[in-house]
Amino acid sequence: MPVSRGRRPKKPRQQKTNPNTHPQAQPTADQRSFLKRILDHPIILIVGLIAATIGIPSGIVTLLPNVSIEPFGPFDPSASSPTLFNIVNSGPLPLLEIGPMVEVCELQYERGVRLHGCGRFAPKFWRKDYLAHGDSYTISLQDAFRTHQPSSFKTADIAIVVNFRVPFTWWDQYRQAGFFAKEEGDGKLYWFRK
Repeated sequence: MPVSRGRRPKKPRQQKTNPNTHPQAQPTADQRSFLKRILDHPIILIVGLIAATIGIPSGIVTLLPNVSIEPFGPFDPSASSPTLFNIVNSGPLPLLEIGPMVEVCELQYERGVRLHGCGRFAPKFWRKDYLAHGDSYTISLQDAFRTHQPSSFKTADIAIVVNFRVPFTWWDQYRQAGFFAKEEGDGKLYWFRK
């Protein structure tokens, strides 16, 4: 009897390839997203989170405080009127340990005396412990120049410097505004910003 050869096993079919298509390449490490690379390295992730936790609040605390320094209108030297400046907390954060100072670079008095050189004057009673948002207070130059009447000068070149601290911080910040006074035709001294 003849021996049966049986069925031949089927050969796996080969897929036809299109000569115009290229095989798909797997993405390399350089092509992975930035976030995926960071998540692969937990140390970089931890350092980044710490930097953001410290950096963002300190940036807010540094940039948000705002102090406005404005002179009150002109003053008449002949009437011995006080020279007043208004300090306003115009930022959203309260301010602590406010210490205004007057920095005098030049004063020319009516008698011809002229003072040069920058010196700072800061009466102790100008200091305030707390200034809330929108609050203000006034300082008078007579307090800083006790030896000379401010009403007797003809021109002035000064700066008002306000030191302060923001809650939950340990470093001091300051804002400075420069002014010069000039006598106009009506005989009054007017303050202008530098």
